[in-house]
Amino acid sequence: MMGNFLEKLMAPKNMEGFHQIHENIRRIKDAFLIDENIDLLLCEIKEIIENEKRGSVWHTNYQISAESRFYGEIGDHPIWIALYVDNRCSLQIQGLQRILIGAALNDFISKKLKHHDFSGLGLIIRKIGRQSRLISKEKHADYTSFISENDRLNFLRFMKVVSEQKVVRRERVGRTSVSSECLRREGVSVDYQGKMIMLVPEDPDDPVNSPGVAQYLPNVQSTVPGIEPAEDHQTDQILILIEHLKRLSVEMRIGRERSEAARGILAGVIAAPTISRRQLTDEEIFRFLNLIDDLDIYEYGNSEWMLGKILKLMLFTSSSFEEVCLIGSDVDVPIRYSVRTNSFYVRRIRPEYRSNRFGVRNILTDNLLNSRDYVEVPNKIIRAEDMKILSESLTSTDSSTLKSGLKALLNGLIPRVTLGMISRQAYEFSKSAYDPVIVQTTYGIRVPSANTQQYYTAVSESQVLECYSYAVNEILKRAGRDSIDFSTINSGYYSCKNVITDDELKSLIVSVRSELVDAPRRSYQRHNLETLFCIVVQAIFTTVRGVYDPLVEINHNEAVYFRDKDGPDFSHARFQFCHSISKKISDFYKVRSKHALDYLGAQNESNDFCFFLNSDWKKIEPSHSIVHQYLSKYCDFPLKSIRKYIRSRMVEMNYSYDAINMVLNHHSAGEALWDSYSTVDPAFIEREINKFYNVIIEELGIKEDWFHVDH
Repeated sequence: MMGNFLEKLMAPKNMEGFHQIHENIRRIKDAFLIDENIDLLLCEIKEIIENEKRGSVWHTNYQISAESRFYGEIGDHPIWIALYVDNRCSLQIQGLQRILIGAALNDFISKKLKHHDFSGLGLIIRKIGRQSRLISKEKHADYTSFISENDRLNFLRFMKVVSEQKVVRRERVGRTSVSSECLRREGVSVDYQGKMIMLVPEDPDDPVNSPGVAQYLPNVQSTVPGIEPAEDHQTDQILILIEHLKRLSVEMRIGRERSEAARGILAGVIAAPTISRRQLTDEEIFRFLNLIDDLDIYEYGNSEWMLGKILKLMLFTSSSFEEVCLIGSDVDVPIRYSVRTNSFYVRRIRPEYRSNRFGVRNILTDNLLNSRDYVEVPNKIIRAEDMKILSESLTSTDSSTLKSGLKALLNGLIPRVTLGMISRQAYEFSKSAYDPVIVQTTYGIRVPSANTQQYYTAVSESQVLECYSYAVNEILKRAGRDSIDFSTINSGYYSCKNVITDDELKSLIVSVRSELVDAPRRSYQRHNLETLFCIVVQAIFTTVRGVYDPLVEINHNEAVYFRDKDGPDFSHARFQFCHSISKKISDFYKVRSKHALDYLGAQNESNDFCFFLNSDWKKIEPSHSIVHQYLSKYCDFPLKSIRKYIRSRMVEMNYSYDAINMVLNHHSAGEALWDSYSTVDPAFIEREINKFYNVIIEELGIKEDWFHVDH
């Protein structure tokens, strides 16, 4: 049941967004000194959470704006919807929400406030909320640029009522009909449309032949019929009208065109379906595992017993029916069972390179796991004795007969479930929680989003086991069963070519730095070492491919924009957040290169930002091959290996897929974060990236003093 305080907050009947509003109020309590009413409100919310069944629409969703989630209801619940606005990164929003809560819970003040007073302040909060999602740092926000003059007047009137100052309102004039009431002046009558003045009265004895002469003066209406004119300013009435029309439009659309769809959505909410219709619901998983247990009581080698084991393998290993039927054979199949190790061997998907060269050998690329054509995962779902009997029985049984029996069994139990849904359940669970390259490596199923990422990622054996065990235990947890303990070990990597390690990259930086310190000043050798050193260190933060712009010129601190692998037309340029060290490197090199240019003649003047010098002090363009030529003196890795190192480390440290895409810029996924339809907040991605680079800076021993600009 809704409590007294929630009623004052104009909560909707189903209290949609309840948990998000609760979190916002908790943050307000932590940020400000609050009165007793807000403490009582939090106690009431806590009691509802503890004593009432979880609401189907109470969940938090900070990616959906208040206007979208409460479309058509803003006019009825202005306080509740204003408190729904995300206040995690804005003290301004928290402060305005605190004022709104205090006024709504105070009985003395709330009686003096009108419904549209709360709507006006709620509109200001929603405007600031929309703008704050587009601004990375609140200190740079200028909210006065999009708050209208009428918004300011609404806020001032609200604060006057809260501070118990006098507020003059224009009350609505009473409506009367011509027949019900006349003004004191004889011969003048009024109605809601205007007034009529009798210039010549009619003859009471002969009204037909001697009618009266009257003049009708219509009212000049500044309000819309049906909208209460409670304020002097017209925009106050427009605000109420817009919210009223939004609500009516949704009601009419659902009522006239989408009644069947609305009933379907309601039934879906009640049934609590999964995110994707291709997945099994919790109830279906529960019934499915019970079916497998029921089939386990049949005699070993019996067709019903075999069907139970086949279903179990399909469910937990994301294998098709045909693949399971060949699991014990010696032919080349996507998944095989090894009796010797009691493990499943999943066919490995490798990156396809144009050349057959192995690349640089190191601990990531030159190990036993990376040399195999399969990925090994332990069998902990079926006993080894049962797997041996199943493998032998499948070789002597007609698979078409088993498949017909399997379909008939499923149709009688869960008609909606297909064999394809069963064979993708574990894969779908893992795909929603792990990096696509890890999922593709674990199950041997191609993930479209991993087509490019697989060329930049080294996947460890422990990551594969964690991905596999997560899906297995998630299925068991959904059915209320005990989880299985998988001991995760790391004996190697499934890696692409030329992935540099922490120690190798640190050694490269130290080697170039040591030689740079010893190089003679004002020499072309020192300039070339400074150029190479800046390229290597900045590549850690820009993840350049090195095709174009190996060293990026940065002119401001917020973001970096460069060609990378693009041509001069910038048709495929990159745009991403800029780390402070990247800017320092750019400023440092700008000064150093200017000093080198002072030794060049006028005939060599150009606008090139980055360049090497030969012994004759002639410029050398920093192409990919030239950079590799200078880099090869210190290591065998190409410049792009640093890009591979960054992605592998981000995956290993469990950073979000959106942050990885922003840093690596795979298939324009990084640019997609800036799209107006994106549900990802770039401000949070920036914080996540900076947090990652702070760890990398400490591990590699990078110091900002190296790039101190000495003019």
